Amino acid sequence: MKSSLSTPVSLLLTFLFCVTTSRAQIFPNGSFENWITGNFEIPANYPYSSNPVTFYRCNEPFNVEKVSDAYHGSFALRLTTRGTGMASCFGYLINALTGDNPLAFMGGFPYNQKPTGIRGYYKSAIPPGDSAFLLLIFKSAGAPVGMYETRFYGTHSTYALFDFTFPDPLPVTPDTVIIGISSSDVFNDLAINGSMIQLDSISFKGVTTQPALMNGSFENWENHTIYKPVGPWDYSQIGERGDGMHRTTDAYAGSYALQLKSLPEINQISLEPQTAPSQISLGTRDCDGMNCWDVGGIPFNKMKDTLQFRYKYAPAVGTDKAHVVLFFKKQGSTIDARDIQLNAASVYTLIEIPFQLSQQPDTVIIQFTSGDWNNSGPEFAGAELKIDAVTFKSDINTAVNEYPYQHAVKVYPNPSKGLFVLQTDVKATRVEIMNAAGQRVYAGIMNNNRVEINLTQQPKGVYIYKLYNKDLPIARGKLLIE
Repeated sequence: MKSSLSTPVSLLLTFLFCVTTSRAQIFPNGSFENWITGNFEIPANYPYSSNPVTFYRCNEPFNVEKVSDAYHGSFALRLTTRGTGMASCFGYLINALTGDNPLAFMGGFPYNQKPTGIRGYYKSAIPPGDSAFLLLIFKSAGAPVGMYETRFYGTHSTYALFDFTFPDPLPVTPDTVIIGISSSDVFNDLAINGSMIQLDSISFKGVTTQPALMNGSFENWENHTIYKPVGPWDYSQIGERGDGMHRTTDAYAGSYALQLKSLPEINQISLEPQTAPSQISLGTRDCDGMNCWDVGGIPFNKMKDTLQFRYKYAPAVGTDKAHVVLFFKKQGSTIDARDIQLNAASVYTLIEIPFQLSQQPDTVIIQFTSGDWNNSGPEFAGAELKIDAVTFKSDINTAVNEYPYQHAVKVYPNPSKGLFVLQTDVKATRVEIMNAAGQRVYAGIMNNNRVEINLTQQPKGVYIYKLYNKDLPIARGKLLIE
């Protein structure tokens, strides 16, 4: 089809193309519309596994697996280490919330027998220098009364029996047992990529009954689905199961928002219950044993700008505050920082953080936290922070399709003689259309995220539409009348 565009309209299209392709600052997925989904299975009654850690931190395939290569029944358990050393994601499965101190592990199965040992069947592919292990912790009235460990070495391509007798008998009858399995020697910071242990048909010795929830045959499995937002986020502070972060449909605009939740945990020194806020960050934390610092971030070179977003916050205790922190970096060094407290808000509330720096940065790190790290008492657990529509104002002002839900709009037919249908799968409340001179020629209400537009009385040319959710512009694009 031969183009009939006039010179001014052609110049407008050239301008729109150049603006769209030359923007300098873009907040990654600030609309939280784009998520990566992870689906996995774990044995029933074992709520804690390495699968979330592998998904969030290592970006590796899940390493707690249900396999049909069973000794008895239909299924067995396989754990595999991904990566090497302290940065690895070793495979583990446990029925308790863990930490640095095994005596502080929280959870377990009810059990009131005094076993003399444990037995079962295993296959393995464990390189020299590494070892898999099975850990047992027996408790009574919340206090440990016995802790035992058996280790696995070498390669066994067919099922072998392990039969472990406790070196010291339990001094009292427990009321709880914690069962943990690992594919590598994590207590000694040893892990070798590919180290594998496969288990089936495990049971306690010297007892009349097994724990009702033990599932030692690994025949019963549960499905789990977890999500992470697309972008260079760090998830090291969202809890062992990843349950400190969620994709929520309670969004300010579009279909989804980010939710962070403060979680209960056990103090690894005092063994008392406490709370840990959840945090995601455009950056990671490095430590040398004595000091910690933030590294990474996203490219950013503005000396003057404004970060803005919408949030809801429901603290468990009214005095708690959520936080957003900005670190501006240049050649790896922090040149400025901002720490903004977020008060309770039952409806989505606009926050703007203007800044004017004394020197030009090259990187910015942004952190969202569900509570104040100083509020560690158990009563602070359950605080919820929801974040949506995060952007820099420089993004809003410098591009045509900077709008967070541009990809979700369908326009048809386009070009047309002046009749168009606009449809979006995200929430939109109204539409405006401007001509090439910037004059508004149409305004309408979106019903069910759809609107039919009649511009047959307008001259041929290019028009710009804008979609809004309340006062937030969410999409922008071109219409062509021919």
